[in-house]
Amino acid sequence: MNEAKSNSKEMVDSKGPKGQGLSLPVWALILSIDMLGPFSTDSYVPNMPQLNAQLVGSSYFLVGLSLQLNWLVKGLATVILGNWSDKFGRRPVVLGAFAAYIAGTLCCAVAPNISIFLLARILQACGEGSASIMSAVARDVIEDPVERMRVLAILGTARPLTIIAAPSLGGLLGAHYGWRVVFFILCLWGCLNAVCAACFLPETRRESAVDSKDLYAGVMQILSHRESSGLILVLSIVFAGPAIMLSNVAFVLEDTYGLDESSASLLIGSIPMSMLAASALVAIFGGKKCPPPKLLRFGMLAIALAGVSAMAVVWFPALHHRWLGCMVPLYAMVFCQSFVGPPATAMYLQPYGNEAGLASGLLSICRSVLPTALAAFGTFATRRFGPGGMLATIGGVLLLSNVAFWPLFGCTVPSQCPNLEQTEEPGSVRKQDSALLAELDGDGDIDPGIALLSAAETRPLDSSPDL
Repeated sequence: MNEAKSNSKEMVDSKGPKGQGLSLPVWALILSIDMLGPFSTDSYVPNMPQLNAQLVGSSYFLVGLSLQLNWLVKGLATVILGNWSDKFGRRPVVLGAFAAYIAGTLCCAVAPNISIFLLARILQACGEGSASIMSAVARDVIEDPVERMRVLAILGTARPLTIIAAPSLGGLLGAHYGWRVVFFILCLWGCLNAVCAACFLPETRRESAVDSKDLYAGVMQILSHRESSGLILVLSIVFAGPAIMLSNVAFVLEDTYGLDESSASLLIGSIPMSMLAASALVAIFGGKKCPPPKLLRFGMLAIALAGVSAMAVVWFPALHHRWLGCMVPLYAMVFCQSFVGPPATAMYLQPYGNEAGLASGLLSICRSVLPTALAAFGTFATRRFGPGGMLATIGGVLLLSNVAFWPLFGCTVPSQCPNLEQTEEPGSVRKQDSALLAELDGDGDIDPGIALLSAAETRPLDSSPDL
């Protein structure tokens, strides 16, 4: 065991956790772990009609529920796993989660009926929750929020390549060899990730840090911050759009527009190309001149335009009588959501040091619960009104996200904000200048949410992250 720990520490350079010193193979492993969850969902979306036909006791609603239950349980798992990773370390929690993922995925592959398949998807979701810990790892090793945003965006440019391949490969494999083969391949991928994590993933949580708070106290501390809870709400609404799309797009393309399974798979697989473009733009232009708050505001304006475009297609039925008219708003939505994600996540995690695991998990569960509820409503609207129902629901949630965002973050952050640094106490802020702090808050305290906005907007970009 001591030898394994020494091997893990060798994967972190002399900068230690506070630097940016993870080796390239470890970043590749982090990317693979981060990709496995979306791949587990997107790869079988084109095969949902096939599942509906083959699983005993299945129905249109229950097959869609396999997605929504997975999102919901995954969100719950991320909070628990994130809190455990703050208490016991990132590495052991990731390894334990992979055991659950492998078992759940194998059960999905051999499920004889829809009941066992749904239970297996729940177990699989418990393992997928480890992906949120990767954001905590990034928070552990990269202190500067602008640098962190660039790293998340750089990782994001590779992520769409996997998401593009997922529905295309999953649909083609399902069409030729059956949908069960897809889950066997996912199980193999999970096994490889588990072995690599056991061998190479270092422990990035600071050993000298104080013990993490209990789950309830930590969650209440995060939710008490106005800007942190505001970002959670906005991102939850924004992510509801892709959730509605994933729950219904395969049925719309195949049942409404008459596309075959292979064509629908390729078409769904092309949607993440817009993710690739958005992540590349954030990685290229994000920096001193375009800090996270500025990029976030620009992205929210683009999301409003995407919502208007979806509603326009609904109001003019001739536009969604062909599949192209239905797909254009989906491309726009995914582009804007990917543009908003990195800066919003970097800003959200900034006030939290060793409790980044819990903070990341709380964000993930909120991005699962609300989107799941809205996706269920979107499924009802799609069954009732067809493509127009899906697009109307998507357009509505995109516009709703702007209604939640602008009252909180519409005003420009004051340029004279003090340079606030985080203390050893997780979630706290060191008071460098009590006079300036008193100006910001009458009682002398400052909300870490204000700190994350000011630090992200005023801190210069010194160097590129060492990947």
